[in-house]
Amino acid sequence: MQGRPVEDVKQSSELLAELLVHNRNNRVGIVAFGTDGRLLTPLTNNMEALRSSIGEMYVGGGTDIQKGLETAYTELARHSRPEAEQIVVILSDGEADFSDALPLAEHVKGRGIGMYVVWTGISAQDNKAPYPIASGPDYIYYAADTSNLLAVFFRIVEGE
Repeated sequence: MQGRPVEDVKQSSELLAELLVHNRNNRVGIVAFGTDGRLLTPLTNNMEALRSSIGEMYVGGGTDIQKGLETAYTELARHSRPEAEQIVVILSDGEADFSDALPLAEHVKGRGIGMYVVWTGISAQDNKAPYPIASGPDYIYYAADTSNLLAVFFRIVEGE
């Protein structure tokens, strides 16, 4: 995923953060994952900090979902507000192996955290859905290409 797709992902991610922060006064954190999980922005409602982190994201180095999920869960466990809805949105190009992350995903879901998975570059007909890691079939979204991410993120924010 190079060039235009990366820019589509960044623009769509920025819009998702903006919708979550401004429409619901939520806080958003940004975690990048490849061969490790990196907290780029702790939970915040500061859109400038979020935009800066999104702008620094890059593609490369693998897709270790478990490391990214560990980082996201640690941030939520330490800094989330008990009264706030907690969600994790995993964005993957469809080449990820979710099997190592299944035990942690079950733990995260058991704590009441909604687990969304957004796959780019594949469709529902590809039937590679990561149902066990998501909170359920309604928490899995497909974007045939990165230009479809805006519509997917709107659906997540609206709770569809």
